[in-house]
Amino acid sequence: CCYFSDKDKDVNQPAQKAFINWDPAEGQESFTVQPMFQGNAVDFGMVIPTPARPKLDEMPREFFKLLAVFTILEPMPIDKYKSGPSLGLGMAMGGVSGGAWKRAEERQVRLLEQGIVGSLDYKIILAKNASALYQWLDDHNYHYQGDEKTLDFYIRKGWFFTVMKIDPKQMKQRADGTYSGEITPTRFTFASSKLVYPLR
Repeated sequence: CCYFSDKDKDVNQPAQKAFINWDPAEGQESFTVQPMFQGNAVDFGMVIPTPARPKLDEMPREFFKLLAVFTILEPMPIDKYKSGPSLGLGMAMGGVSGGAWKRAEERQVRLLEQGIVGSLDYKIILAKNASALYQWLDDHNYHYQGDEKTLDFYIRKGWFFTVMKIDPKQMKQRADGTYSGEITPTRFTFASSKLVYPLR
């Protein structure tokens, strides 16, 4: 995935947790991702490409802590954890958001869906070429420091892009005014004939 922030603002990702599940018989994959961010940007976003249009679900904040418990390589009494938080995959989708997000009217970029998952404002888009997507993101005040080749790699494959607006208030504010922390995990579910993960 790629990260975009306001000009003259800094954001980086020192860590990322991901849980990937693929069912070859059903031709369906899901990955749950929880990135950690640090920086001084008060408004930034990330773009995650997938080979098919994804369905987004908010996951419990403690999802990866529960996975850590169940992947310890020792015999454990499982009934000890039955009273803990459930691994249920509940969905929390909201209505269409407005605000600073402009409508996608460019013919080169198609807006397919927009909404809220957890505390994240998202849009799912398709682009015909990298420069159009690059421009669309720039028009929406998200500035990518990399080159267009990374985006073009997925555009040529006909992949979909989920643009997610991150709220730093989910994270801890440090004494110097910068933010640091993990956001709520989000699950992406989509059709896929093979196991994939966007690491270009």
